[in-house]
Amino acid sequence: MNTTLKHKRQAAGLSAADLAEQAGTKEMRIVAFERERYPPRRDEALRIAAALGADAWEIWPDLFGGVVP
Repeated sequence: MNTTLKHKRQAAGLSAADLAEQAGTKEMRIVAFERERYPPRRDEALRIAAALGADAWEIWPDLFGGVVP
Protein backbone atom coordinates (compact mmCIF):
# COMPACT_ATOMS: atom_id res chain seq x y z
CA MET A 1 0.00 0.00 0.00
CA ASN A 2 1.25 3.47 -0.85
CA THR A 3 0.85 4.88 2.63
CA THR A 4 2.57 8.13 1.66
CA LEU A 5 -0.14 8.96 -0.88
CA LYS A 6 -2.94 7.96 1.47
CA HIS A 7 -1.46 9.89 4.42
CA LYS A 8 -0.91 13.03 2.35
CA ARG A 9 -4.45 12.81 0.99
CA GLN A 10 -5.93 12.34 4.45
CA ALA A 11 -3.75 15.12 5.90
CA ALA A 12 -5.11 17.42 3.21
CA GLY A 13 -8.62 16.49 4.29
CA LEU A 14 -9.48 15.08 0.88
CA SER A 15 -11.44 12.02 -0.09
CA ALA A 16 -10.16 9.95 -3.00
CA ALA A 17 -12.97 11.46 -5.09
CA ASP A 18 -11.96 15.02 -4.11
CA LEU A 19 -8.31 14.38 -4.96
CA ALA A 20 -9.25 12.78 -8.26
CA GLU A 21 -11.35 15.78 -9.23
CA GLN A 22 -8.57 18.23 -8.35
CA ALA A 23 -5.97 16.17 -10.21
CA GLY A 24 -8.09 15.54 -13.29
CA THR A 25 -8.30 11.78 -12.92
CA LYS A 26 -10.77 9.19 -11.62
CA GLU A 27 -11.41 8.12 -8.05
CA MET A 28 -10.83 4.46 -8.94
CA ARG A 29 -7.32 5.35 -10.13
CA ILE A 30 -6.49 7.14 -6.86
CA VAL A 31 -7.64 4.07 -4.93
CA ALA A 32 -5.61 1.81 -7.23
CA PHE A 33 -2.50 3.95 -6.70
CA GLU A 34 -2.97 3.83 -2.93
CA ARG A 35 -3.27 0.04 -3.11
CA GLU A 36 -0.29 -0.11 -5.49
CA ARG A 37 -2.22 -2.05 -8.11
CA TYR A 38 -0.32 -0.11 -10.76
CA PRO A 39 1.65 3.15 -10.86
CA PRO A 40 0.32 6.40 -12.27
CA ARG A 41 1.62 7.88 -15.48
CA ARG A 42 4.30 10.50 -14.77
CA ASP A 43 2.06 13.40 -15.84
CA GLU A 44 -0.74 12.06 -13.66
CA ALA A 45 1.61 11.64 -10.68
CA LEU A 46 2.70 15.27 -11.08
CA ARG A 47 -0.92 16.49 -11.11
CA ILE A 48 -1.82 14.41 -8.03
CA ALA A 49 1.23 15.63 -6.15
CA ALA A 50 0.46 19.24 -7.09
CA ALA A 51 -3.10 18.85 -5.82
CA LEU A 52 -1.63 17.66 -2.51
CA GLY A 53 1.03 20.38 -2.39
CA ALA A 54 3.69 17.64 -2.41
CA ASP A 55 6.58 16.47 -4.57
CA ALA A 56 5.78 13.52 -6.83
CA TRP A 57 9.18 11.93 -6.21
CA GLU A 58 8.39 11.74 -2.47
CA ILE A 59 5.19 9.80 -3.16
CA TRP A 60 6.52 7.61 -6.00
CA PRO A 61 10.34 7.47 -5.67
CA ASP A 62 10.55 4.43 -7.97
CA LEU A 63 8.63 6.22 -10.71
CA PHE A 64 10.96 9.22 -10.64
CA GLY A 65 14.17 7.45 -9.62
CA GLY A 66 14.60 9.82 -6.69
CA VAL A 67 15.11 12.69 -9.16
CA VAL A 68 13.07 15.85 -8.85
CA PRO A 69 11.08 16.21 -12.11
